[in-house]
Amino acid sequence: MTGKKADSIVKELKTFVKELKKRPDLKVQKATFGKRAKKLELARVRELSPELADLYQCVDGIDIEWSFIEAPNAGGRLRIPPAEFARFQGEDETRMGFGATKDALLLDDQDSSATWLVRDSKGKCQLLFAAPAEGADAVVPASSLNDYLEAAISSGFITNWPFLNEGPPLSISVDSERAARERFQAPPVKPAKLRAGIRVHSEAARGEIKSVVHPPKSSPDDLWSFVDGPLFEVQFDDGLLAWVPQRSIKPVKASADLYEELIEPSQIIPCDSKESVLESMDKLARAGGPAGDSNYVQGVGSVSGNAWIVAGLFAKRSPVQVCKLLTDLAQAADKYGVDLNSSRDMDKAGVYSAKPWKSCRWKFKLKEVFDGLLCGLQLRVVRESSNTQKSPADLISKSVRDALKAVPCTIHIGESTQEMLGKKAVLEWPEWDHKSEHATALGLPEQSIVFPGGRSF
Repeated sequence: MTGKKADSIVKELKTFVKELKKRPDLKVQKATFGKRAKKLELARVRELSPELADLYQCVDGIDIEWSFIEAPNAGGRLRIPPAEFARFQGEDETRMGFGATKDALLLDDQDSSATWLVRDSKGKCQLLFAAPAEGADAVVPASSLNDYLEAAISSGFITNWPFLNEGPPLSISVDSERAARERFQAPPVKPAKLRAGIRVHSEAARGEIKSVVHPPKSSPDDLWSFVDGPLFEVQFDDGLLAWVPQRSIKPVKASADLYEELIEPSQIIPCDSKESVLESMDKLARAGGPAGDSNYVQGVGSVSGNAWIVAGLFAKRSPVQVCKLLTDLAQAADKYGVDLNSSRDMDKAGVYSAKPWKSCRWKFKLKEVFDGLLCGLQLRVVRESSNTQKSPADLISKSVRDALKAVPCTIHIGESTQEMLGKKAVLEWPEWDHKSEHATALGLPEQSIVFPGGRSF
C-alpha cells in the first residue's frame, strides 16, 4: 500500500461511516480516526511492515462500531490499534496456534476473532483471520492491507466477515453473522415502532424486546402466511425467551398499569388494616388476572391459568420475598377477619388485561387470588432453582415454608406448593414444545422457540 493508496482508503472509510450514520436501521456507536502517527513510531513500524506504516502515516488507529437498532447484538466493527501497539509477538504471547516459528502482529481486533499479520521464519508476511487459539484453522482474508480494508467495507465490518467469505472452521457457526450481512447489504428497512428495548404486552405474559428479525421473503409460503412481517425476540418477565409475530404483541402503555407498578420490589403491599388488605388483594387481582382454568406445566404440574403472569409479576423479587409477601397478607387477612370465601366487585382501572375479567363479570373470589399467587410462586422458584442451580429447599428455609402453610388456598395448590418448595433436587426450567424446525428459514438461530400465533400460556 503506497501513501497515495493509504490516503484513498482512509477517505473511503470516512465516507463509509458517513453513509452508515444516514441509515435509519442502524446506530454508529464509535467512529474514531486517529491523527497521523509520530515519526519515531512510523519509522519503527516501517521496519515491520511498510504497508502498515503507510496506513499509520494517514491515521494512527481506527475504531468503528455499529449495530442494528432492532438487533443490537448484530453489527460490525473495525478496530485497528494505534501504531504504538503494533509489534510482532511469539506464540508464547499470542497463544493463537499459528506455529512456534511464526510471529504475529494484531491488526484488527473483533473481540471474538481477529485478523493478524503473521510473519514466518524467513520474514514473509501474510494476513490471517482466526478465532482464539485456532490459528491452525485460520483463513486468508485478503492478499494486502488495502484489499483487506476494501473487503471489510464491502462486508460492513460484520463480525467474523472473513469466515463468511472463506468458510469458517467446523467448530464455529456463522449463521447469525451471515444473516446480519445479508440484512446489511439489503436496502435499509426503517425500524418498526416496536424495537429493541421496548416493553411489550401479550395476553399471556409481558417482557422486553431484545431484537427484531425481518424474515426473508423467500421463506416457505406456509411460514410466511403466519409471520407476515417482522419477528420479535422477547425476553418475557417469567423467564422465557421466544420469538413472536408483530400481531401478537403491543407496546406497554406509557401510563403504567398495576402490573408495571407492582413488579417493582420497592412497591409495598400494605396490610395493616382490613381495608388495606382488601385493597391490596384487589390490586394483585387486577395486576395478575383471574386464576381461570388450570394449565399443566412440565416438571411442575397443574397451575392456575394466570400463573405465568404472576411469575412475571414476581420476577424482580426473590422467592423468599414473595413468600413473606404472601404470608404477611394471609396473616393480616386472618387478623382483621377478612372473609376469603367471599366475592368482590373489582375496580376496572389498571388491569393487566380487560378481556378475561369481562368473562368473569368483573368479580373475583379472594381465595382464588391466593391460588394464583401461590402458583406464580411455584414457577418463580423453578426459574430461580434453574438459574442458581440450588434446590428449592436450599432457596427457602423450612421456617419460611412452614409459615406459608397459613396462606389460604385450594387444598391441592397448597399441597403442591409445599411439595415443590421442600424438594432437595435442583429443578430444571420447563422444556417448551415450540422449538421451530423452520427457524433458520425465518432467519432465526437454530432451535429458536417460536410462537406463530403469539405467546401462549
